[in-house]
Amino acid sequence: MSQGVTPPVCHRMLASLGDVEAGVGGLAEGNCWSLSDADLGRLFDRLAAVESRLAAVKLAAVAEADGRNIGVSGATSTAGWLRARVRMHPGEARRTVALAKAVRSDCAATGVALAAAQVNAEQARVIAQVLGDLPPVDAAVQVKAEEFLIGQAAVLETPGGVRWSV
Repeated sequence: MSQGVTPPVCHRMLASLGDVEAGVGGLAEGNCWSLSDADLGRLFDRLAAVESRLAAVKLAAVAEADGRNIGVSGATSTAGWLRARVRMHPGEARRTVALAKAVRSDCAATGVALAAAQVNAEQARVIAQVLGDLPPVDAAVQVKAEEFLIGQAAVLETPGGVRWSV
């Protein structure tokens, strides 16, 4: 062990993301042609689940950045900061911030469903938009509406099924 050298401190999330990056590298080097039809289907299922879970992490990070007013230093807003930081389209940045705020507050169950890969990011966006468009209702009604929409996501988003759009 060398003296005077301190290993860099790496937050658990960053270390885990390094593992994800390494895994994606391995996937990119893979050959889809060698997968059986059944394995190709399983690959898509797992990729969709990973995408949903990563979207939930991304939204949590965006909500944290927004809560810290991180956009104030060097940008006019969190959406502006995202735009500059990761070259995100302005509209997408605004929608991302809005969804991050929603799943951290009024649509928390949707955020949990996204993290559990029960809904995908687009479904979460639609659920948040629909709930946001409701007239003022009792909190219990809001919860039931959210639960219903989360349940419908599994029914409506099937191969050849209804595509949600708002």
